[in-house]
Amino acid sequence: LSLVADDSLRNFALQTDPTVKSVLRYITEIGNSAWPLGIGGLLWVVLALLLRQRHGFTKTALRRARACVLLVMASVALSGLLANILKQVIGRARPMTDGGAEVYQFNLLAFDPAWASFPSGHATTSMAMMIALAMILPRHALACIAIGLLGAVTRVQLGVHWASDVAAGITLGVAVTIVLRQLLDAGRRRALIPYGTARLLRRCLASLVHNTLKHPIQLFGVVLKKLR
Repeated sequence: LSLVADDSLRNFALQTDPTVKSVLRYITEIGNSAWPLGIGGLLWVVLALLLRQRHGFTKTALRRARACVLLVMASVALSGLLANILKQVIGRARPMTDGGAEVYQFNLLAFDPAWASFPSGHATTSMAMMIALAMILPRHALACIAIGLLGAVTRVQLGVHWASDVAAGITLGVAVTIVLRQLLDAGRRRALIPYGTARLLRRCLASLVHNTLKHPIQLFGVVLKKLR
């Protein structure tokens, strides 16, 4: 399935109109970790300064807001770091490497951007950030997830990642965010989001992880065969 999807979607991406690609290059910046970390860092400083001057209910609200900022920043930073480590170690060729790479073409520990396709870093951080925001803003959860997926799939259409790279990135971003939210809630007396909403979100995300995990498993199987 991964072999068929990766190759067919790469061929489809090659036919994308240049004008459409120029628009997609702006949309794909959703997954650029620089801006959420930059804005998050600024908000963290502002909230820290306000916490020194506030008391009572206002201070509780500010602490809650700071926890939300922490969740978003930590999700983006940690998932992005893991994605970068994995892609350097695995060394999968990007779709356009040397004019057209094979679907399963690897150069382990290449430390070369042309051989850093799996998993997609933009897909990872895009989903990590939007899943975190979906948890913080449950009423807008579907919109957040849709935006995250949109940012992720542009990587395939731009021809810089295989579909399985994006699937793996989505899985990694979702998994890291879920774990971090649980750790954050474990250290608080009150959950970051209501229990009922968290339970529903967890079921939806578990289904997403289960479906996207099929591609990485197939890919790692190929890597192991190559190593043998």
